[in-house]
Amino acid sequence: MNDINIKFQISAACFLLLICLKYFSMKKLKLVSTHCFTGLLICAAANIVLDVVTVFTVSNHESVPEALNGAAHRLFLISIITALFFLYCYVNSLIWSRRRSKRYLLAGLLPYGAAVILAAVLPLYYNYGDPVPYSYGPATHVLYTAVGYFTLITIISAARSDIRGDRKAAVIIGASMWIVAGIIQFLFPELFLSALAISLMTFFVYLSFENPRELYDDESESFNRRAFHIMLDEFCSERRQFCVINVVIGNMSAINNRYGHEGGAGLLSEAAEYLSKTARSEVYHSRGNSLSLFLPIGKDEAARLSGELSGRFHLPWRSVGGNVEMNAFVCVIPVPEAADSPDEVLDMMSFMVPEKGEGGVIIADTELVARKKRYAAVEELVRKAVDEGGFDVVYQPIYSVKKQGFNSAEALVRLRDRETLGFVSPEEFIPICEKRGMISRVGKLVFEEVCRFAAKNNLRDKGIDYIEVNLSGVQCADPTLSVQLSEILTKYGVPASFINLEITETAAVENEYCLEENMRALRRMGCSFSMDDFGTGYSNLSKMAEISYNIIKLDKSLIWPCFDGDDFKRGEPASVILCSAVGMISALGVKIVAEGVETAAQKDVLAEMGVDYLQGYYFSRPVSGEDFLRMIS
Repeated sequence: MNDINIKFQISAACFLLLICLKYFSMKKLKLVSTHCFTGLLICAAANIVLDVVTVFTVSNHESVPEALNGAAHRLFLISIITALFFLYCYVNSLIWSRRRSKRYLLAGLLPYGAAVILAAVLPLYYNYGDPVPYSYGPATHVLYTAVGYFTLITIISAARSDIRGDRKAAVIIGASMWIVAGIIQFLFPELFLSALAISLMTFFVYLSFENPRELYDDESESFNRRAFHIMLDEFCSERRQFCVINVVIGNMSAINNRYGHEGGAGLLSEAAEYLSKTARSEVYHSRGNSLSLFLPIGKDEAARLSGELSGRFHLPWRSVGGNVEMNAFVCVIPVPEAADSPDEVLDMMSFMVPEKGEGGVIIADTELVARKKRYAAVEELVRKAVDEGGFDVVYQPIYSVKKQGFNSAEALVRLRDRETLGFVSPEEFIPICEKRGMISRVGKLVFEEVCRFAAKNNLRDKGIDYIEVNLSGVQCADPTLSVQLSEILTKYGVPASFINLEITETAAVENEYCLEENMRALRRMGCSFSMDDFGTGYSNLSKMAEISYNIIKLDKSLIWPCFDGDDFKRGEPASVILCSAVGMISALGVKIVAEGVETAAQKDVLAEMGVDYLQGYYFSRPVSGEDFLRMIS
């Protein structure tokens, strides 16, 4: 029997050594669960040592002082009870939030304290006979009770949680190992199974939960996005002040394109090493182009440190065979001042990243928090408007120089809100629609409303030749666009020739292939096309010739610099460019709409210059459908 027990102890030591070598060789997050698992490993190691010691003391009871023998056995029992307690705490720290895990901790702390005290004071007896000497008595009964209690509440806690099925099963199986080991130990007290049971259970838990590689990013040699989210939850649950410093490398895609994925990864690794040494903190690869830090410091200290980091990122990095410039933004989010939950921190991180610029430090101060709240309010309003029809379509009349009257109009979308935010500019809500993937639905709603309005009021019979409707870049790239618009036109009986679709220069260049396919299909249906905002985008004249627009709309930025009040600055660069543009477009046989016409002088000069249509506040602001009908009547 001694030979079997020795094999049990050797096996337990091997399992535990294997776990420790693997576990302590990896970087670990500073989580409650990490501390609990470390405690479990320490208890398992102590149990193996005490298992060997107690075998020696009880086998040599004649020469070993009784007090020493008793102390060794009682510590042995306490090591098992403590291991059970750490297992219970570990499981609850994994499956519950910080607040709920504290409640479960109290459910285990009092029984644990009572079990330790009873194991230390209750009588303990020894069997010195064959085949193997062992201890028994009330103190050991406390151990069996503790095994039953902690395994039972661990299983109940896991069963009540919403963790995924395989992890829930792992907890239940791991805890059940103790029940099986306890029953065998009770029936066969001469078998020393505790050390092996602890080691096997720890090994099982390690394989199921403690895999540090899952939290490590080989690319940047730092913790990965999953680790960042876990740590963010942990920090926020502690309800204490800290700052998230987020370094966003704005030109990461360009670096990867130029130096390859391996070169970009090497640069990220170098940047992460610098951040770790400078901030003396773990670094997290929180996004593809972002490295993040958690620092228990105030906003002022974080701002000072961020200035130092930003200064370094303005300098070249010696990597991938040359000097590399990184366009990095350092964003500081004080918690809980600027955000008091993980979701709010993540939203703030996304909100703070500028779309372009030369880098620098951005701090989530009171003004930025207010801007984010308005952004969130507008976003919510847009979502509600998309779902419940909260958009209005208004019409800005277009004046025909030849007919000396209104012959068309541009349909524009407005966000209806009279209760909370007041007027919300399209320049504010349209980018939100684009960013949140709602612009296609908004575009479809506008198109349907235009068709409904045109059909209901017989606009063609009232002298309106066509209505201009804007297409977003997302719609231009949608392969189902022609089918969607055709269905709406058929639904309301509106001829396709009554619709002129406006496309910006930027959208045309960025969605070249898909747009050409859509335009061919829509032209076959009878739709015409306008290039909107000519002069503000790429101004790719060759593309303009290739696509062959029916109408070119001159942006106001081409027109306003040509006038000083009512005086046309003839011969100056701005007016030369305008005259040349009008002449070139007219020579191509394309109609011209001049936008932003606000004075009689602008109207007369542009008409004399050969512009076909005029649009602007001089004639009318965008008006409701009812007002538009009154104007054309």
